Amino acid sequence: ITALINRMTGGAVRVATLKVLEPDGVGSEESVVLALKHLRRLFPEPTVEVVNMSLGGFTDDGGWASPADRAALFPAGLRDRMPLALGAELAVWAQKYPATVFVACAGNESEDERPFWPAAAARESWATDPPTAPVVIAVASLTSALTRSAFSNIGDWVTVSTLGEDILSEFPDGDYPVAEN
Repeated sequence: ITALINRMTGGAVRVATLKVLEPDGVGSEESVVLALKHLRRLFPEPTVEVVNMSLGGFTDDGGWASPADRAALFPAGLRDRMPLALGAELAVWAQKYPATVFVACAGNESEDERPFWPAAAARESWATDPPTAPVVIAVASLTSALTRSAFSNIGDWVTVSTLGEDILSEFPDGDYPVAEN
């Protein structure tokens, strides 16, 4: 994503990149929250305009259980809610950096309507004073024919859709170990 931003802006914007996920794309709510806290330490003044979050997940089972198993394991009142630590950290951002916009991917599990966090935070109302959550833009993927990508999640929380397939980007050269399991 950083390479795409640099290429599309001709390098005209300053981009800070933080490692949040392992090379195999696996991470946790804790790794996301710690990265956001680290970003606040790097930029103590409200100078961060956009935070890209090309990551996310579901609240309960990560999407691996069947709908019947998910319903049995996670009662409706506990299912598909904002992860607590992430919600708390986003509330801190809303207070400290009210002009910062979070751009979050809608996810790649072909789910219809199931909240994918942090993107699903886009459906919340931020019209409180002081704000209790930052502005989140949830981005879903389109094909070159401007139809929904087969893999893209959708829901009432998706803010915008854009091209998400067949995009030329850089890929770092080297060896990247995959975490066990």
